Amino acid sequence: MMGGFAMVASPAQYGASGIMTFIVPHDGVVSQKEFGPHTTALAPSLTTFNPDETWKTRSSYNALITSVVYAVERGVHDHRTKERSGTMRMRHGSAGVVVAWALTLLVLSAPGQAQQTSAAHPEIEEQAMAVLKRMTEFLTQAQRFSVTVDTGFDVVQDSGQKIEFGETRQMVRRRPDRVRIEATKRDGSKSEMVFDGKDLAAFNTKENVYATVARPGTVDEAIAYFLDDLDMRLPLAELLSSQLAKTLLEQVRAAAYVEPSQIAGVPCDHLALRGDQVDLQLWVAQGSQPLPRRLVITYTREDGRPQFWAQFGEWNLAPEVPDALFVFTPPAGAAKIVFALQQRMQPGAAEEKGR
Repeated sequence: MMGGFAMVASPAQYGASGIMTFIVPHDGVVSQKEFGPHTTALAPSLTTFNPDETWKTRSSYNALITSVVYAVERGVHDHRTKERSGTMRMRHGSAGVVVAWALTLLVLSAPGQAQQTSAAHPEIEEQAMAVLKRMTEFLTQAQRFSVTVDTGFDVVQDSGQKIEFGETRQMVRRRPDRVRIEATKRDGSKSEMVFDGKDLAAFNTKENVYATVARPGTVDEAIAYFLDDLDMRLPLAELLSSQLAKTLLEQVRAAAYVEPSQIAGVPCDHLALRGDQVDLQLWVAQGSQPLPRRLVITYTREDGRPQFWAQFGEWNLAPEVPDALFVFTPPAGAAKIVFALQQRMQPGAAEEKGR
């Protein structure tokens, strides 16, 4: 680089301390690139500042993407070595992170892109966006609903072979502060999360343990606490969020209407959406109840391009949802444990630790 200087920052161990390599020139505009498993060998070879189109300009939004992709990579790696968690604290390092972030990673893109018109972005078709908007608004406005979701996700092995894992989830939502989720993995193990507006509870049959914590508030607040503070997995959590319409629509980079089709006999509109990290196919029911019927996510930047899919069935927009449904009763013989909070480093903590 002539007439200036640049600094390079890269993970000390790819996949453990991060995945992205960054270049910061004298003008302060940060660029990032993922070199993969060979990061520790390739990053030190950068001796000149000459980023090509494979380098992406970094923003605070990109920081979020980096952390999520890092979590996914940790999840794939940890699942190869099997889950070994002995408590209710299930790290993002479990393979379930792929589904835990399913809807979050649907159409990640830079903020403001979806706010531009289709004339500025001809790859965004108005027909596709209209279907997507109807679906998100309809689901967000539903005061209560229940649904059964069958899911599957690929775990790419070191050999390149893909192995699919999955689970079935029953989800019940009553706005603004009630939710119950029961999950059954394909190996038969079950888990449960219940929130009654006051207390949050989780149960795992494999470990035969449960934990509860007082957490008054809304479902949105409970989910944020469950994912961020407790660092636990909650696949398809965004379906339960009151911010689904706003979040999803703002993050679309490309959208196309594919064709009318049927899923399990239900006439649907088939959409193809794209983002910086993934491709998404979405099938939305036609008619007066535009509910999601199927989605397929392809992680385009992951080795082997693994996929996550979800099939939605047994939608009920008027289920019986008495208060008793959201009261957690510990199973007989289950041991009570304490939720393990995510450790957060406070400002100055690193400096104090080094003294």
